[in-house]
Amino acid sequence: MQTRTIRQKQKIETRNLILKTAKELFLDRGYEKTTMRDIAKKAGLGTGTAFTHFPDKISLLAATLYNDIEEALSQAFESMPSNSSIVEMLVHSVRTIYEHFAKTPQLSKTLLKETLFMQGSWGKRVDMQLQRSTELTQKIFEDLKSKGQLRVDSNCEILALGVMSHYLSILYWGLGQDMEVEKQIDMFRLLLESLLIGHING
Repeated sequence: MQTRTIRQKQKIETRNLILKTAKELFLDRGYEKTTMRDIAKKAGLGTGTAFTHFPDKISLLAATLYNDIEEALSQAFESMPSNSSIVEMLVHSVRTIYEHFAKTPQLSKTLLKETLFMQGSWGKRVDMQLQRSTELTQKIFEDLKSKGQLRVDSNCEILALGVMSHYLSILYWGLGQDMEVEKQIDMFRLLLESLLIGHING
């Protein structure tokens, strides 16, 4: 039992080392110019070991940013000001994510481009991450609806999908430009206000 625990710990440490090294090289050289062999060599591992943990480079790219995005999502929803307006609550959550992507715009751009229709286990994880965000947004609408802040006939699922659609389109547009967070936030706020016309009570 103890031997198994030690092996599991070593496996996690090796995986984290590969992720850390990959992100450093992706940021330093760029995704296209970095190979799995480069990553393994800098990490002091065999190339086969890297492939044991990640089947290909695109899976490794998705994994290097997956945890960062998870942390940003958690921070966004946990720190959301409950006493603000519906619009400002959602703007707060999106700001956290945009600020995260703005830190590494080129790598973020590559990630979004490469994972748009990504297959395999990491493709499913990326899709599930987006789905969870949509579900969390839907829950916000449902909570507000139960408090009488949204009209009783408002479709919370459709509203959540609309929010995520605006969020993604502005993110893609922003990364294609200079990713000025405040500019993207202003645009998101305008679209959000338009989406919610006729749904907010009071």
